[in-house]
Amino acid sequence: MSNVAELCRRQGKSQEAEALFNQVLDMRRNILGPDHPNTTATMVTLGAMRLEQHAYQRDKEVAAARGCGCSMVVSFWKLQFTGAAP
Repeated sequence: MSNVAELCRRQGKSQEAEALFNQVLDMRRNILGPDHPNTTATMVTLGAMRLEQHAYQRDKEVAAARGCGCSMVVSFWKLQFTGAAP
């Protein structure tokens, strides 16, 4: 499913890709745990996509609702690419 999500992302189908990556993230968090490298990689991918979409505020709300560290990933990417502090 992760490969299909990445294909959608590369084809510019961001909404479909994001939905798929969110499903992948949920599955990986439930099966592998929140600290597994594959779970973290999915969070980084989602963070990068959301950075591209300028969806920082929404990320904070989604992360808070899910109780995950997605907003931290986005903050990291925002700092790396824009130099703006979270």
